[in-house]
Amino acid sequence: ESTTHLRTRQQAAEELGAGPLRELSFATSEFTVLAVAITDEYILLGALSNGSNYGKARFYMKRAALRLENEFL
Repeated sequence: ESTTHLRTRQQAAEELGAGPLRELSFATSEFTVLAVAITDEYILLGALSNGSNYGKARFYMKRAALRLENEFL
């Protein structure tokens, strides 16, 4: 479901001319889901429990996505 959600948002961003969507997050009462694009076809998903350091998770996930990009090309 998260992948479908991300792809729908990617299409909307492209239609608006906003450029490619690189990151998306949403929160529930239980956790926050962070999706970071590795390539146009692959994403890295992370689920953070409440109270987690969101900024630190974003940093490490973006860094991991950059390192993984060559593996998925």
